Amino acid sequence: MRLKRQTGIGSPLVLVVLGLLCVRPAFADSISNGAALYSAHCASCHGSTPLTSNVGKIYFGRNSRAMVDSSITTVREMNSLRSLFPAGGTNLADVAAYLGNTPGTLTFGSTTVGSASATQTVTVYASLKSASYAISNLAAAVSGDFVRSGGTCGTTVSYGSSCTLSITFSPTASGTRTGQLSLTHNGTLTPIVISLSGTGTPAAQPAIAVNASALTFTDQAVGTGSAARSIVVTNAGASNLQFAGITLSGVAAADFSTGGTCVSSGVLAANATCTVTVVFTPSVVGSRNATLTINSNASNGNAVVSLSGTGVAVSTPGIAFSPTSLAFGDQSVGVVSTARTVTISNPGSGTLQINAISASAGFQVTHNCGSALAAGATCTASVTFQPAVVGAASGAVTVTSNAALSPHTVGLTGNGVLSSPALAWVPAATAISFADTPVGSAPVSKTLTLTNLGPGSVTLRQITLTGPQASDYSLAPTGSCAVNSTLSVNATCTVVIAFQPTAQGARTAILHIGSSGTDPPDVSISGNGTALALPALTVSPSALTFVSTSATAPAGQVVTLTSSGNAVLRVTSVTIGSGRFGVAAAAVNGCSNAPFDLAPGQGCSVLVSWLDTAATSDSGALVIQSNASSGSKQVALSASRSIPGSTDTGISNVGAGGCSISQGESAVDPTLWLTVMTALLVLWLRRRASSAVRRARQSPVHRERCHPSESGEC
Repeated sequence: MRLKRQTGIGSPLVLVVLGLLCVRPAFADSISNGAALYSAHCASCHGSTPLTSNVGKIYFGRNSRAMVDSSITTVREMNSLRSLFPAGGTNLADVAAYLGNTPGTLTFGSTTVGSASATQTVTVYASLKSASYAISNLAAAVSGDFVRSGGTCGTTVSYGSSCTLSITFSPTASGTRTGQLSLTHNGTLTPIVISLSGTGTPAAQPAIAVNASALTFTDQAVGTGSAARSIVVTNAGASNLQFAGITLSGVAAADFSTGGTCVSSGVLAANATCTVTVVFTPSVVGSRNATLTINSNASNGNAVVSLSGTGVAVSTPGIAFSPTSLAFGDQSVGVVSTARTVTISNPGSGTLQINAISASAGFQVTHNCGSALAAGATCTASVTFQPAVVGAASGAVTVTSNAALSPHTVGLTGNGVLSSPALAWVPAATAISFADTPVGSAPVSKTLTLTNLGPGSVTLRQITLTGPQASDYSLAPTGSCAVNSTLSVNATCTVVIAFQPTAQGARTAILHIGSSGTDPPDVSISGNGTALALPALTVSPSALTFVSTSATAPAGQVVTLTSSGNAVLRVTSVTIGSGRFGVAAAAVNGCSNAPFDLAPGQGCSVLVSWLDTAATSDSGALVIQSNASSGSKQVALSASRSIPGSTDTGISNVGAGGCSISQGESAVDPTLWLTVMTALLVLWLRRRASSAVRRARQSPVHRERCHPSESGEC
C-alpha cells in the first residue's frame, strides 16, 4: 500500500497504523506472544491445540520460522498474513517458538529449603518438514534456584523428532523463588525464555523449651544435699532435637549437680519431653549461684536456667539441764520424797530426738518431753527418791538422744534414814504466780513460809532458783531463811521471791530448798513481762481557726485531750501561750482544773475562744503540759475578722501616701487636710499671677508697644 503525500500530517488511518506499529513491543522467540498470535490468526485453520494436533501440517513450523515464512509465501490462503508476519520478523520467531517448545512456563510446588523438588520436563520439537529444518547448536541455560537435572537433549534435534530437558527446583531460601530456562539454537533470533517459579518452605527445625527460667532452693545446711528439683525440657520444633551437653557454670557451679532423663548426647523427638534434675549441696554458708545451660541444635539457641540457693550452718541439736544435779538429802526409808524438777532444753539448731529418759535404782523419773524437742524448746522431768535401806545413795537421770556425746546425765544423791525431820511450806504451796509486770519496772515480791515439822532440828543447805528465766527472779534479802542456818522443831523462816522481768512474755523458774532433812516440794514460779507502762497524750485537733464577720467574738471551739498511753497521764497545766484567746472547761466532758489525772483511754475537753472584738487578725497557741514523754503539746490558734460593707483594708498608709494616725476616712486625717491646703495654695498663686498680667496690659509702656494693625494681645 502506497502512502499519498499530504500537506500537514498524513492520513489519520495511516497515522494510527504507524502508531500501533511503533508501540508494539518486540517479542522475538517469545512463547507467550507466539501463543497469542497463533490464537488470533492461525487457530481458525490449524486448530486450537497445535501442540498436540497436527492440523494442516502445523508441526512443520516447530522451531522453524523459515518454514512458517515459506508457508505464508507459498500457501495462497496464508498470503494475507504477510503484513503481520514479515519475512525474518520477530512474530515468525515467536510463533515458531510457541509451536516448538512446551510448556511455556514451569511452576514448582512448595519445596523445603535445602532439598530438591520432583523434576519437570520441557520438550523441544524440531520441524516435521525435512532434514533441512533440523535443529543444531542447541544450548540450554538455567538461572535462579533451578538446575538442569537431565533429559535427552544434546546439541541437535533431527527433523520430525524431539528431545527433553529435566529441571529441578532446589530453593536456597523460603518464599517465592524465580528463574529462567533460556534456549538457543540455529533457528532462534534471541533466546527462548521459559519462566520458572517455585516456593521455598523453611526446613523443619528443632526448638527447645523449658518450664522454668530459674530455680531457687530453700536454705540448705552446708554439706547436705537438697531434694531434687526438676526442669521439664520440650522439643517444641518439628524435627529431632540433638543435645550437645548439659553444663553448669558460675562461681558456685560445684554446689549443684544434675541428673534426669535428658542425656547430654541424646536425641529428643519433636513434641517429646525429658527432665533435668538439679540437687543443691552448698559447700559454704551464704548465697550460692550458678547457671545451667542445655546445649543443642535447637533453632532458638541454648536453654539457660539460673540456679540459686543459700547455704546455712549445719543444724545440730543440743541438750542442757537445769539444774545439772539433784540432792535429795535425808529421806526416810521406804518413803517417797517430794518430786524435784529438772528442765531439759535444746540449745542447738536442729531437732533433738529423745530416745529414752531413765533413772537409777532408788530414784524414779517421769517427763513430758515426748520423742522430739525442737531447737530452743524445753521440757521437764520430775524425779523422786525412795531409799530402800539406810545410808547414802547416788544415781543419775540418763537421757539418750541424737545430741553429740549422748547419753547425758543429771547426778542424783540422797541419804536413807530411819526417820528424818520434814520441811514443809505453810500454807502448802507447789506454785506461785506474779501479776503482769512491766519490763523495767521496780521488782515486786511474794513471801513463802518454811516450817520444820520434825522430828529434830534441820540444817538448810540450798536455797536456789533454776529454770529458763531464773535470772528474772531473785531471793530478796528481807527473807529470813539462810543457807547453813538451823531450824529447830516447829520453827519457821521466810523466803522472799522478787520478780523483775527483763523481757515481755511468760517468765518461769523453780525454787528449791535443800536440807539435812526431808526437803519441801519445789515451787514453780511464773510471771508475765509486759510493755513498760508509760503515759502518753493525744490532742485533737492540732490547730484551730476562728473567723468573725462582726464586731463580736466568734463561737468557741473544743479541743480534746486523751490519755493514749498505758499509765496514768498527769496534766499539770492548760494555758494560752500567746494571742488574745481564752480557755475554759468544755460544757460536755470538760477537763478539771489543772493539775488533773486521766487514766489510760480516758479523755476530756476544753473550750478555746477568741476574746478580741476589734482586731482584724490574731494568732497564738494553746499549751498543754503533762508527764507524757513527749513533753508539752501545742495547738496552733489563728483568727481573722472581715465585716461586710467595710472598706477597711487594715492598711494605714493610704491616699496620698503620707503617714497617718487614722485610716484615711476621718475628718481629722492630716493627709486629707494637707491635700486641701495644697489645692488652695495653688489656686491663690494662679489668681495672683492673672492679676499681675492685667495690670501690665493697662500700663502706658504696654500701650505704646502695641500697633493698631496688630492683632492679638501685646
